[in-house]
Amino acid sequence: MLSNRQHQILKRILNIPEFVTINQLAKAFNLSERTIQYDIEYLEAMAKTIGYHMVRRKGEGIKALCDDVKSIENKIGNLHFSQCHLTKEERQTLLKLLLLEQDVPLSTQALANHLSVSRRTLASDIKAMTHWFTSHHLELAYVNNKGFEVKGNEADYRKTYAQLLHEYYENMNGMLTKYFDATADLKTIRTIIIQVLKQEKYPLVQTAIEGLVLHILIAVKRIKQNYPLLSATNSQIEQKHEKHYRIATYIKQEIETHFHITFPVSELDLIALHLMASKSAILSPECEREAALKRTIHTFVNCISSEMGIEFFTDQQLIQGLMIHLSPAIYRFQHQLHQVNPLYDNIVEEYGELMRTIERYVTLFEADYEVQFNAHEMSYLALHFASSFERLRSRKNQRLKVILLCGSGVGTSQLLNAKLSNVYPEFDIMEAYSIYEMSEEALINMQVDLVISTVPTSFQMIRSVNISPLLTQNDISKLNRIINAQRESKVNPSTSQSMALNELLTDSRIFETTRVISFEEAVAQTVAPLEQEGIVTDAYKNEIIDKLNDLGPYMVIGPHIALIHGSTTYVNGVGMSLGYFKNGVTFHHRKFDPVKVIVCLATENTTVHLKALKQLSERLFNEDLRNKLLNGHISEFKNNINAMEEEVSWL
Repeated sequence: MLSNRQHQILKRILNIPEFVTINQLAKAFNLSERTIQYDIEYLEAMAKTIGYHMVRRKGEGIKALCDDVKSIENKIGNLHFSQCHLTKEERQTLLKLLLLEQDVPLSTQALANHLSVSRRTLASDIKAMTHWFTSHHLELAYVNNKGFEVKGNEADYRKTYAQLLHEYYENMNGMLTKYFDATADLKTIRTIIIQVLKQEKYPLVQTAIEGLVLHILIAVKRIKQNYPLLSATNSQIEQKHEKHYRIATYIKQEIETHFHITFPVSELDLIALHLMASKSAILSPECEREAALKRTIHTFVNCISSEMGIEFFTDQQLIQGLMIHLSPAIYRFQHQLHQVNPLYDNIVEEYGELMRTIERYVTLFEADYEVQFNAHEMSYLALHFASSFERLRSRKNQRLKVILLCGSGVGTSQLLNAKLSNVYPEFDIMEAYSIYEMSEEALINMQVDLVISTVPTSFQMIRSVNISPLLTQNDISKLNRIINAQRESKVNPSTSQSMALNELLTDSRIFETTRVISFEEAVAQTVAPLEQEGIVTDAYKNEIIDKLNDLGPYMVIGPHIALIHGSTTYVNGVGMSLGYFKNGVTFHHRKFDPVKVIVCLATENTTVHLKALKQLSERLFNEDLRNKLLNGHISEFKNNINAMEEEVSWL
């Protein structure tokens, strides 16, 4: 994944005909030549993956060359957009699924591109999981000049695939499993579906299979709990899509036989609709429909993260779970078919505030796909976010996420990997890299806890320790101190509290303007109070503007309200500012323009601002107070903040 800065550097050197020097780039981006040099070396490492060629010419500088700049821009955008870093375990699980789903050998390059990793990382993953396939009586075989494929007995294949999917999905949506008491049923339904699909030679990717498993699980539970199923439809799928209807019939018959139930005729239509909307298990670039849905999901999750003050956007499994649920669900909504959730009352009682937040932002999907969510459909989304909250909360008690760095990323760091893995079970060693591959911003995006390096580092925000490749006694003492500090933090958690809104959004950081200005000028004005106080540097506003230009108005979180923010790279503290723009600002948001209130958040700590963000959200979405603010009653908004009392979080 490219950082925002690397993205902008590459765009610049792709779109100018001349060579450009490191010094010129350093001045243009207001950075040191050393930082630019690291970025250029990383861009050189990513050149083959993205599809361009870097040229260095002594005395003239560097240039990026490619056949089609537009296609490269699209690839850059896709890489840049992802906000979630897969852990090694998550990546290897997806790799296993990809290999199990393919009927043809897959090259390391195709797999590396699909998972957005280097071929070296992919090769390491392949080596690590060879034993796993063997333990399941399968062989991960290499076919000359073609790639890798899984070989073995069909029964072992089906059993392994069903088990892997079961573990993957149960971890993804633990709340659904918990409330439905569905562990055994999930596994049975999944096995039935996989057997029918294999029998009919109709391969589907795991997201399509899981969407169908989820639908049938809910249908079975509704029948067992005497909840009504959907009424019959007139979609005439039987005549229009005979293959889908035939497969749906086989699945329905197997489910009815196993669970001793009877589905209505309309259930055939629903299963067939799932099959029609599903994506075949052939590794290829994402279709436009899936890519568009993923972009909307990212915006949706960002909005809910901002309002709830919880970093849902860091949870890759939440994004994947919503893709699994929404892809077939939207297709179903377009046929006016909605499900009743037998857990609806429990969800509303336990997650009322979350439900209200989802209701505000589900309009993103309704606008894009011209569909309508009812309360029961939204309650299913709430379960995904509740599962994510539990995962995020449990991360605090997990092992330290560690990255190893050395000069090349191959020799000494791999040696250390073997030693440290045996000595320190508290370390989750994610990867070993060359120091030239990793910028500090990339490490922050990967949510790394600790960098262990055999070469000197200059990181400011990421904790790093420099040790010898031979792991001397002095090195062991350094690492022991870090481990002991982690253990003590679990026994005696920090007493430091998140800062309140009236501490971060002071009167001097709230302003109003009557001029008609562009969104770039509005961003600059809103960031200015924090820049004047030294909380952010001049580059912070440029980073925000670049993100909005690249990704669209995803920071517009509600009617006429935007919450703008960047990374921690250009932040030296924590603070908020708020601008009221009487004449409105055009962010090109299809529904929420013009923006009249812009809030800027800047923080160098991932938790200290959460209380303030939560308190701000409650005020911005209080109808009476919001309307007063949107009508320019700034003094009343200030008074409310100054008079507020201590408040508690949502869970």
